[in-house]
Order: sequence, then C-alpha cells, then structure tokens
Amino acid sequence: MDDADAMAPAMRSADSSRNVAGGSTLERVESVVLFVPDVDAAAAWYAALFGTTVQHENPHYAFVRGPGVLVGFHPADAKCPGGIGGTSVYWEVGDLVAALARLQAHGARLHRGPACTDLGAKVALLADPFGCTIGLNQSSTASLRAIHELERPSQAQAKVPSRTRLMALGGDDEADFLAGVAASRALHGHWVSPPSDTAGFRTMLARLRAPANRGFALRRLDTQALAGYVELRQIVHGAFCSAYLAYYAFAGHERQGLMKDGLQSVVRLAFSKLGLRRLEANMQPGNTASAALARACGFTREGYSPRYLKIRGRWRDHERWARVAR
Repeated sequence: MDDADAMAPAMRSADSSRNVAGGSTLERVESVVLFVPDVDAAAAWYAALFGTTVQHENPHYAFVRGPGVLVGFHPADAKCPGGIGGTSVYWEVGDLVAALARLQAHGARLHRGPACTDLGAKVALLADPFGCTIGLNQSSTASLRAIHELERPSQAQAKVPSRTRLMALGGDDEADFLAGVAASRALHGHWVSPPSDTAGFRTMLARLRAPANRGFALRRLDTQALAGYVELRQIVHGAFCSAYLAYYAFAGHERQGLMKDGLQSVVRLAFSKLGLRRLEANMQPGNTASAALARACGFTREGYSPRYLKIRGRWRDHERWARVAR
C-alpha cells in the first residue's frame, strides 16, 4: 500500500466527521483538560513548561495558557478517561443540548455531565465508539471574560502600587521584631521558631552579617508597622547561584497580600542584583498558607523531605518548593 492509499481512509473519515460535526456543532478546540492526581503540581509543571502562570476557577480546578489552547487540570477520580488519568479535548459549541443530541445519535455515549461550571459555562464529556473522549463546552459571558480578558500578570502587577517597604533587618528593628514574635505565637505555632528574646535576636543579626545571609524587615507603608520578615540563607554563587528562602508574617498583618508584596520584592532582588538563579523554600506539610504564598510567587513543589528540620524540639517533615529565574 502506497502513501496515497494509506491516507485515503483518514481523509474519508475527516469528510464524514464534517458531515456529523459540521455547522456550529463543533466550532473550535476550547481547551485540553488533564485528569491528574495532583492538580497544583500538574498545573505548576505545565506553567513552568509554557512560561506562564497558573489560574484557578475554584480550589479544585486550575488552568494555564498553552500554545494556542488552554490546558486545564481536574482531579483524577473514578470517571477519568481510562479510569486513572488522561486527556480530553473540549470543543466549543453554540448549543450544548443540540450538540449532545447530534453526537449521541451518531454513536457517542454520555460519560460525564452535562453540568454547569462555577463561571456558568455548560459542559459535558462523551465517549466515542473507540474509547476516546469528546468534551463539549458552551461558554458563558463570565467564563469568556475570565479566560480571554484577564490581564497578564506583569501588567496587573504594574498597576498595583507596593504597600510595603523592604529594609535590611537591623538593631533598630529589635523592639518591633520581638513584640511581633510575642504577639504571633498562635499564628506561628510549630511552623516557625523565630528569635523571641534579645539574645536570640542579636545572634540572628550576627549571622546576617555573613555574606551568605540577608535578612529583610517588611514594613507597611501606611503605618510603618513591621508586617513580616524574609530571609535569604546560604547564598552561593559560582556554578550553583542559589539560596534558601525563609519567611513569616506577624499577627495582624497576615492574609492581606503584604507578605506576597514583600516576598516578590526579595525574589526580584535575588534574581537581579544578587545574580542568583534558584531559590528554594521548605515548609511543613499542612502549612497551607505558606504553600499558597510560595505558589502565588511563582514557586513550584519539587519534592518531600522527611525529618528535614528540627523545630520546637521535633524533627519535622518538609515540602520542598523552588523557583528558577527565567
């Protein structure tokens, strides 16, 4: 069989598919959805691959902008294509009910849905006679706006003025720092163990005088209050060009975007003036606030380190998060 004969069945199949899915039934590929066991890890991996950022429609569904198509990430469950995980192409349709009827009449069977997303889009997933999936998406005004009209991160950040001031931690910060630690015992819990007295604070200052460490006080611009602390540890140049990152907020200033503001400033400093290529942050499993902050600042989860650090008398497991300069 020569090449022309080999291609003929495929061409005939494409022609017949246009008869079935012609008109407005299947208009374009709306997205590719991956059914995965870890939504955040998969989304972060693809975001790094595409050089873009992760966006969330809700806590259980994330998406990134791939080359010419959106790639979405849905939790793997019993109804995943293949039973474990897989990929489904979603086609934009003008009328979900009509598209479902037409495809089912042609031999496809309903696999999931129909349902309505949090943003009002109507969706359904079918299986063709060959075990492949066909996703249908009838967009809503809200879903189109969320997908196509969101500003690029760099543009959004440029329009939001900084609310914090980053300064090298010094002796003048001692009173505010120790007061913040005392007020934050419940907030810090067993997650972090910052210096809580004068001796501990001055020991930290002595450590920060070494070229391999940099500590930053994060103060609010509106009140000048000490909102948090960020530290670069074990800065190494040469072939490694890396450092470890530690951070914590003080009570009364958490969950306001202030730490994100300050952490992003430190990341920019590390990758520009300090000439670093990689930053690593380690946090205990269950510290969802710290993980969310790292994720919001472009860090991705790389791995898990059992009994990694001794904090408040116990060796504690940690997750390893990192960000690499582009």
